[in-house]
Amino acid sequence: MEKPLSGWKNPNATGGFIRKQGTQEPKRKKRKYIHLRSPITIPPNRERIGVNSTIEQPNQCRTTNSTSNILFSDKFTTNFLKKETELNPDVRAFFDSDTWTLSYLVKDPNSSACAIIDPVLDYDPASGQTQTKSADQVICMIESENLSVEWIIETHVHADHLSAAPYFKKKLGGRIGIGSHITDVQKVFHNLFNMENEFQSDGSQFDRLFTDGDTFRIGDLNVTAMHTPGHTPACMSYHTGDALFVGDTIFMPDSGTARCDFPGGDARALYQSIQKLLALPPETRMFICHDYMPNGREMQYQTTIAEQRAKNLHVHEGISESEFVSMRLAKDKTLNTPALILPSIQVNIRAGELPPAEDNGVRYLKIPIDAV
Repeated sequence: MEKPLSGWKNPNATGGFIRKQGTQEPKRKKRKYIHLRSPITIPPNRERIGVNSTIEQPNQCRTTNSTSNILFSDKFTTNFLKKETELNPDVRAFFDSDTWTLSYLVKDPNSSACAIIDPVLDYDPASGQTQTKSADQVICMIESENLSVEWIIETHVHADHLSAAPYFKKKLGGRIGIGSHITDVQKVFHNLFNMENEFQSDGSQFDRLFTDGDTFRIGDLNVTAMHTPGHTPACMSYHTGDALFVGDTIFMPDSGTARCDFPGGDARALYQSIQKLLALPPETRMFICHDYMPNGREMQYQTTIAEQRAKNLHVHEGISESEFVSMRLAKDKTLNTPALILPSIQVNIRAGELPPAEDNGVRYLKIPIDAV
């Protein structure tokens, strides 16, 4: 979630946060459906033709009068250098430019089974209105290719967008999964938002809570859940075949790493989590959850372990843990509060469900005043 939004602090042990005085968020570019052309990093010695370099014309899921802010690839990204004995997933990326978020459709190459990772629910904080345009584009892709959703996976409790997980489950089925440390996050924010007595801080809102090393399947694909705390205590990464989905743990090499000043965040833990990821084979494809297009470059969502080791701005080879911690703590002091953190957290700790309606039939999101 680390857009160069300036000024975000965690001043107390109860999980408080404040916006620094005088800081402003950057203006976000408004995008209609834009055809995505090869927004991936090509590792050295790999020919462009072998890595989904040409995206064909938009398919029927795109409408000419659409006003959504998603970019997406119309073909699955496949590793054409995979070994004969490996079963590697086909991956399709969807980019929501309002929240800088990448969601993924992960498909078993041997069947119609698929999973959705980090789905986005459109939310306008000014009007309080939610929409499902972003989610509907993913659903259209799934239905047009007759795919079967087995899992809806969250890498962590997002603080910059609302999750569309329950919408996908209602429309297409599947189970919602997240890391087991969601309970730590729920306990902090249960108190802050004075949530209804019926809300349980035990993770029961989700269908499965993953612990480090847990495995599950998407068709014939074996997936391993990896606990990668630091950005938040509940962050998970998911490894299947030659693909790794890292959430907000690490970004593209020119963007570095995620912030650690959220409640329960820990820069030292983040460094150790990243080293755990970077110990995977160098050719492993890494898919990130946010891209902020530094210096005006094109959006990118895929890199490799090798490229991160060699080029990551914050954790390339030779950067020590103490150097990283010092850098990360200093940088976090300059960052601003994410614009959607208060609505996002309230929804996402409920597995994406909106708060229950009150006696007038209206649902409300709370804004704590001078509480943190």
